[in-house]
Parts: sequence; structure tokens; C-alpha cells
Amino acid sequence: MPVLTCKVFILYYYFDLSLTGIAKALGSTTDAVKSRLSRARSTIRRRMEEEGNETGT
Repeated sequence: MPVLTCKVFILYYYFDLSLTGIAKALGSTTDAVKSRLSRARSTIRRRMEEEGNETGT
């Protein structure tokens, strides 16, 4: 996962920042933050599904 996408995910879920707060902190737009957060969720979901298939569950 790209570093900036990972930062958005961490700031949102671990530091409980708002989308606007993340955008300001990273010098980005709220729409860009929403897009990166969506990509992060998709990446994590896909990787979890792949791991589940590898372990046979």
C-alpha cells in the first residue's frame, strides 16, 4: 500500500482524525482523503480475503 494511503488509514482509524483534519494535516483535499481511505479499505479487505484462502478458512 502506498505510504500516503497508509498514513490516511492510520490517521483516520488510530488517531480518530476527521476527513477534513487529515486533509489539512497532509495538505490535501477532503475528496483525495476519501479516495485514499477507500483504496486502503479495499486493499486491506482483499489481503484479508487472500490470507483466509491461504489458510483454508
